[in-house]
Amino acid sequence: MASFVRGKCGVQSKGNLFSGTWSERRYLYSVLSRCFGGTNNSFYSKKHSKGKPKNYRSILDRNFEYIEHASLTPHKGRTDIIPKHRAVPSPKQIFSFLDERVVGQERAKKVLSTAVYYHYRRIQHNQQLKDTQNLHQTFSSVGQQSTQQLARQNANVKTLTTHGNKYDPHQDIFAHTDHFNRLIPNHLQKFLDAENAKSVEKKTFLEKSNILLLGPTGSGKTLLANAVAEFLDVPFYVGDCTSLTISGYVGDDVESLLSGLLSNANNDLDRCQQGIIFLDEIDKLKKTSSHNSDRDVGGEGVQQRLLKILEGTNVRVPDKRSMPSSYKEIDTTNILFVGSGAFTGLDQIIRNNREKKVYGFGQQAADQTDADSVISEVEPKDIIKFGMIPEFCGRMPILVPFHGLSTEVLVKILTEPRNAVANQFIAQFKTENCQLVFTPEALHTVAESAFQKKVGARGLRSLLVIVLYLHCLQNQHVKIVFPIVVY
Repeated sequence: MASFVRGKCGVQSKGNLFSGTWSERRYLYSVLSRCFGGTNNSFYSKKHSKGKPKNYRSILDRNFEYIEHASLTPHKGRTDIIPKHRAVPSPKQIFSFLDERVVGQERAKKVLSTAVYYHYRRIQHNQQLKDTQNLHQTFSSVGQQSTQQLARQNANVKTLTTHGNKYDPHQDIFAHTDHFNRLIPNHLQKFLDAENAKSVEKKTFLEKSNILLLGPTGSGKTLLANAVAEFLDVPFYVGDCTSLTISGYVGDDVESLLSGLLSNANNDLDRCQQGIIFLDEIDKLKKTSSHNSDRDVGGEGVQQRLLKILEGTNVRVPDKRSMPSSYKEIDTTNILFVGSGAFTGLDQIIRNNREKKVYGFGQQAADQTDADSVISEVEPKDIIKFGMIPEFCGRMPILVPFHGLSTEVLVKILTEPRNAVANQFIAQFKTENCQLVFTPEALHTVAESAFQKKVGARGLRSLLVIVLYLHCLQNQHVKIVFPIVVY
């Protein structure tokens, strides 16, 4: 820090925090106390307003310790879902939770666990970077203001300032250095230098990567996304894309997705801005192939309208809990969007794209390729060929294919999860003093029926309802023995 000579007698003193007259030090304490949040963390308090504060060096050290941990401590009143001081659950922890809730889809669970982990780590990284930048801006602003005000108060006092070891006797104001000015104490400046060095590694803001789930109906796409939100305790909203239209037409506009998420977050804006929106039936937004002049209000138009929201923007939505004319502004930068769809016919598009690259005797016939293995090779160009615009695919770069559920997997879904369908029926019959027992043959027959009808796990309940409700409710002791009649 710079040295300076003050007063008519030319008495020299070191230009640090404790130099100058006591009135100047009192003023500096008041400036820095405002920087650190008022009387609770002030350098100078009313208790010592008429004299030199006791242990003012320890007061400074205490506040410096507060600064040192400022980037790790959440501000009072913040309600971050994944706060900076709390570790985001690891991909392995997320996967273990999903493995307890969902049977099968091992690859999808691994990819989804990792993608969600990095999404919330990205939020922490970007927030820490913003806080560091704000901290430096605060010190810069306070330093400049305090120097200028002291200069005005001492305009008639001759001041000799230094830059390095060179004196400039013609300068009459306090000089600024590269690190704000002489009013920043040495040990505080060391902290700022260290933070500058750290910020070099963390100066890059991370962009958001939304997720697109592809697979047949009943394969567990909605269940997996809902389980992730349950584990992380973040708001979750399922939006039906089939009802979305662009503004001015009959149907829901895209802003209704944010209104639904805000409602599920109990109108808590902070929680809403770190939630998950599940875009169900997103494949229904594909472009129409017709060449007529009618505007595609429910397909490509909605895709265009979703682009900014997927990327991150501020959207005004009605505040339903307040006056009808009131609005809330939602920042979608940290909202995770998970698209989901069956994408019927996508496997044939993938086959056609791959066959054009294969020549000679090694070419395989399309019907010899299993649909699940074909979907696992999906690329963004296949989604574009299906009917999604390139800009939309670019905002959902993580593709997670789901495969159809086999009969063996469907049998496990009936019995193994905590909230298994078969266990629910057993508990329901028990409330009527009826004992329900499923034989292995019965479970296999139900699973085989769901597999043949291509209804997936979602159709298991309806098949059991048909049999149990119509034929078994009047019996006091029920033992289901199949085969059943496939309607």
